[in-house]
Amino acid sequence: MKKIVVIILCTAYCLFAQLAKAQPWKLEQCINYGLTNSFAGQAKQLSEEDKKNNFQMARFDRLPTIKGYMENQSNFGQTQDMYGRQQRNDNLNGSIGISGEITLYSGGILKKQIQKASTDIETAHVETDIQKQDLTIQIIRSFLDVLLQKEILKTRDTAVYFARTQYEKAEKTTKAGQTAQTIVYEANAQLAREEQQAEVAKIEVKRLLMRLAHLIQVEHYETFEIEDKFPDEQVMQLWSSSKINIWMEEAIRNNPLLKKYEPMQRSLAMEGAIYKAQRRPSLKAGAAIGSPFYFGLNGHNAYGLPNNSFFPQIKDNFSQQLTLSLNIPIFDKHKSSSQYRQNLIAIDQLKIEEKQAYIQLKQDIESIQFDYQSYFQQYQSAKKATESTRIALDHTIKSYDAGRISVYDVYQSRNQFLATQSECLQAKYKCYFSVQLLQLYIGRLQKSE
Repeated sequence: MKKIVVIILCTAYCLFAQLAKAQPWKLEQCINYGLTNSFAGQAKQLSEEDKKNNFQMARFDRLPTIKGYMENQSNFGQTQDMYGRQQRNDNLNGSIGISGEITLYSGGILKKQIQKASTDIETAHVETDIQKQDLTIQIIRSFLDVLLQKEILKTRDTAVYFARTQYEKAEKTTKAGQTAQTIVYEANAQLAREEQQAEVAKIEVKRLLMRLAHLIQVEHYETFEIEDKFPDEQVMQLWSSSKINIWMEEAIRNNPLLKKYEPMQRSLAMEGAIYKAQRRPSLKAGAAIGSPFYFGLNGHNAYGLPNNSFFPQIKDNFSQQLTLSLNIPIFDKHKSSSQYRQNLIAIDQLKIEEKQAYIQLKQDIESIQFDYQSYFQQYQSAKKATESTRIALDHTIKSYDAGRISVYDVYQSRNQFLATQSECLQAKYKCYFSVQLLQLYIGRLQKSE
């Protein structure tokens, strides 16, 4: 019975593994898996957690610090009292107690440190979003490269089928004495070339799949496969009616490349306020309770009386202490003022970077729009050219069958058709990538169903 159960479980596991291997990945799955398993993304998330921890530490700085202490020391040798008398003073002494300290006034440093730590969390979160956006672009590009190569492989398989058909036809006509033997040799050579090109295309598909699997951290790339959902032409036509000013407004609102500068500027402003606050006085209060103890090694205390035991001394010597500490900065070698000037320079530099990032984003959107429109026009014209060359190829084949042209004319017409078909595919995928990139930049990336 146990053997039957084990066999059933093993069979079920194998079936499940085969189904899992055969399940193709959608673009959304690749993006989500890549973002989850990316080492760079994990590092950014840990950095964000570190900023949150710094925020908690800044908040806890307002709380008092409390610690227990126990100090011990031993003295050996001669001592001299105020009357010049010398005597042995071998003893063991120390103190035990609890002390605490709290900052009453810091010139606003603690408050500004909390605010700065809070803005640092926002900055770290935005930087995580930027890393996710960059990785998403890489995954989309790699995913579309695989789809493009798969379509190229389809055209190569069609070319192999066409070449095989021509070879079989040439064999028949040669046996019937209608064509020369050289036509068979040329048809066979053409078939070999097409099969070689198809094999190269098949290997390239596997290479691009491996590259995508490595990008999203899939362990076993050999069984990795993506869904053959090719770009929808309606999506490309829909975006052709959009406006550049609308894209820019949405990109400015949603793109993390610009979102990071506002919390970074606030963080630098808080840092500058901290440098200014360092010039102000600070006030701390402290309290301590404890007891000193003393044991003469000769059995007597400093007054010549017998030593008391430890706990009676702790009880009898119990004392309390309150302290108030005022720290007034007078001269710090211009350190705080120099730090404040450096902070102002950093703020000005950040403002310049923000302007540069805004201009760069605007230029990127304009470039994407130009690329999209250019590739869309290329795609439309390439579609017409592909249809025209296909019709020309059909007529060329009919003319060859009628004996009016040679087989070389057929191959030339076929190569022209393959070239225009390849240009059409290239334009389509470049256009579709521009659409995906634009949607990502403005925060409206469509998810697969």
